[in-house]
Amino acid sequence: MLCSFSCSSDLNYDQVNKFNAKPVVVANLAYFHADAPDFVVNGNEVPLPPYTGPVGFFDNSFVNQNLIKAELNFRVKNTINRSFTIYITLKENDGTVVENIPISVEASVDGSEKLGYSDPSPFVFPESQIDLLKRTTQMTFEVNMDPGTPLTENSRGRIELSSSITAYFDVK
Repeated sequence: MLCSFSCSSDLNYDQVNKFNAKPVVVANLAYFHADAPDFVVNGNEVPLPPYTGPVGFFDNSFVNQNLIKAELNFRVKNTINRSFTIYITLKENDGTVVENIPISVEASVDGSEKLGYSDPSPFVFPESQIDLLKRTTQMTFEVNMDPGTPLTENSRGRIELSSSITAYFDVK
């Protein structure tokens, strides 16, 4: 004799259509540093050339379909005896500017770490502006050193930028 028993309740497969997850992801965005002697060539103080790099975060179909808000966090550390302004420019593929983000940081007269942040910090792209951010394909960094005591090959200190993105998703 063979007996088989099973038990089940009514299953509601429509629940899958009501699935909704709202993950939050934090990822590094960009980083660079320059030592004080990097601003000196052949004994003369020179600006650093602007740097433009690709932004691949928005190339992903998951990100493009589900990103609803983003916070960009930028921090500049300075131990050089000069104040700086860093300009971060978000651009579309054709070079159209999406956003300009300036960050000022004061001089470090005693070698201690001085910090500067984007204003506002974090720099927020709410849901109403997220499509603008999604068009970003490149980021340009321009380091401007304010007037002051000239730097030499023996000058000490460094300037360092770190950044991250906090991405908010709505997955249905």
